Amino acid sequence: MTGRMMRRAAAMLAALALAAAIAPAAAFADEAAPAADKGPEKAVEKAVEELNIYQAIQRALARDAGLKAIGTKIALNEKRYEDELKKAKAAKGRDANVDSERIELRKQELLYPERRLAAIAELKRQQRETANRIEAEVAELYYRIQSASRQAKAYGAEARRLEGEAARREAQVKAGVTTPDQLYALRNALADAQAALQQWQRSEASARLSLNVKLGFEPERRIALGSLPLPEETLRIDDIDALAAKLLSASPAVLKRDDDARLARLEAEIVDRHWKDKRPEALDGLLDQAIEAELRAEDERWAVELKLRTDYDRLLNLEDQVRIKRAAYERAELLARAAEARHKAGLDTESKALEAKSALLQAENAWEQARIDYRLALLRFNHFIAPATAESA
Repeated sequence: MTGRMMRRAAAMLAALALAAAIAPAAAFADEAAPAADKGPEKAVEKAVEELNIYQAIQRALARDAGLKAIGTKIALNEKRYEDELKKAKAAKGRDANVDSERIELRKQELLYPERRLAAIAELKRQQRETANRIEAEVAELYYRIQSASRQAKAYGAEARRLEGEAARREAQVKAGVTTPDQLYALRNALADAQAALQQWQRSEASARLSLNVKLGFEPERRIALGSLPLPEETLRIDDIDALAAKLLSASPAVLKRDDDARLARLEAEIVDRHWKDKRPEALDGLLDQAIEAELRAEDERWAVELKLRTDYDRLLNLEDQVRIKRAAYERAELLARAAEARHKAGLDTESKALEAKSALLQAENAWEQARIDYRLALLRFNHFIAPATAESA
């Protein structure tokens, strides 16, 4: 069972084009290199684990205690279903003089095996949902780590550049070549870059800790993650009404509610048909339960269709945000180039150029975060509509 879940995880993410060519991240090249020439104290460091996203998801699925427990429950219920089929076969055609015994025989024949099948179906639904949740959580951590790492590198490079420029400008101030105002602007920009660098480093460390815990590694272990480009493709649904109809007929959540209603109605019919004395008081309660189950099934249909439409609208809004943030980044890039050119030409102050550079880094981060948000929302949306698209896939 776990093996199928692992293969399913890789297939789902491949369908979403989450992977291009997976290669070790350059950021970890030095850490992954042999430590023989770094002294004996370096040789005892823990080896760097290298994982791509598929391996990370497979490992998370394989070690998740919740999935293991559900798998055990499924196996147990399948065994009990076989036992109840034997009891159903033994009860078929048998009768009893006492109403309660007669009804129990009919339940053994008609109701209990169906209940067990419904319980197995519900456990498998929970299994799929748990696997989907793990896929999404690992993918999110994977993206967040890479994003934070890229941002930390960008701000680190900017901080080093500003640090060198500030040192050069300080020497010019001491020599009386330039004014202290320009030095103060550089130092302020340097402080901002260093603060952003620390923020992204903390963000990366936090995401790495969460991923290590999910994968069962020691908290301090350094994982070399394969590069994972953010794809640019988008999802378009030509006929959402048709998709809603398919989903309502295949959604595990709807099918569960339908099973509840069907089994409640079946139990009431068994009692009503095979109780030969006066009408039992329990029958009214069973009929009420059947009606309530049918109403819950109808509510579930509304809830599933509403979620489909609202989640798709949200996906379209997130796609718009990607376009907006990209346009803002491209504009910030042009402004940064223009500000730098004006500063070099002596037409504007250095502080303006520094502000434009800072705005460019922020715009780049906002664009990347918008792409990550869209990618994760698309992953979860595809999980949700998978029952309706399974046949066509």
